[in-house]
Amino acid sequence: MLWVCLFWFGLLAQAEPFAMNDVGGTLHLPKGWKAKEWSNWDFEAKSGDEAILLRLWLTEYQVPINQKNADVWGPDYIERLKKMGGLNATIAKVKLVDKAGRPTALTNLEFTFGGKKGGAGFARVAAFGGQGQTIHIRVVSNARNKKRASEALNEMLQQFELEK
Repeated sequence: MLWVCLFWFGLLAQAEPFAMNDVGGTLHLPKGWKAKEWSNWDFEAKSGDEAILLRLWLTEYQVPINQKNADVWGPDYIERLKKMGGLNATIAKVKLVDKAGRPTALTNLEFTFGGKKGGAGFARVAAFGGQGQTIHIRVVSNARNKKRASEALNEMLQQFELEK
């Protein structure tokens, strides 16, 4: 059993880039990042120093990327942060941009990490159309790493290979 676990861990650690069949694309992580969980429909990773967390997931429907739909996703993003231990989450900003030729909704969230120390947190979620669904990629960090988290997400969005 140990050999099987080591085999799969080895594949996961060296699998860059990450082809995701149900997503309909390939994700490229920034240099030094490590995959934590990888399937055809969702993905988790963290920066090399573990200061930034990444999560990719799908919603089973595809809707136009516009302000109205971006605003509708906000409560789901807040709920997902709450499940991670994020408290008092609020939507700080929503904007529509073009990333790698794809309409993309970027949502910034501010929250407080749960626990005794409870520092300020930051999350940015990008939503864009995939193959009959909407792809969501979220980065989460403390407020000090906001710029690094945003830059990492931008890099992943620019390199994401969406197959049509």
